[in-house]
Amino acid sequence: MKLLNSLILQLHKNLTKERRKYWHDRGVNDLTLDYFKIGYSQKANAYIFPYFDQHGDCYFYKAVRENKSQYWFPKSGEFIRIFNIRDIKEAREKKQRLYVCEGEKDLLIMKMHGFLCIGISGADGFKEEYLNVEII
Repeated sequence: MKLLNSLILQLHKNLTKERRKYWHDRGVNDLTLDYFKIGYSQKANAYIFPYFDQHGDCYFYKAVRENKSQYWFPKSGEFIRIFNIRDIKEAREKKQRLYVCEGEKDLLIMKMHGFLCIGISGADGFKEEYLNVEII
């Protein structure tokens, strides 16, 4: 995980002022981009959405190009594909509502407005086993 965390930090540094403008034009501020460590891969020409576990370690990421094509890394293995999984624990502890967003981009806007939320990759991205996810 340390190697993946290091990669995510480097990709986040690639989110230059010009690349941040893409997000600013969509209503996402720098605080949100920095909190989620949204990055940019010049090699893949894609924005990077890191998926962190409840301890703050990145366990995989989703890369999305402006033409909306996407891929996951690492490709092998079964991962819980819930973006911002940390909010599950906070919602339980505070007994507050947890919103489910269709995708990472929608989640960024919701978080900017103070909502506890998770992101599911697409309308068909929610799996029944996610209902039983335990966050320690």
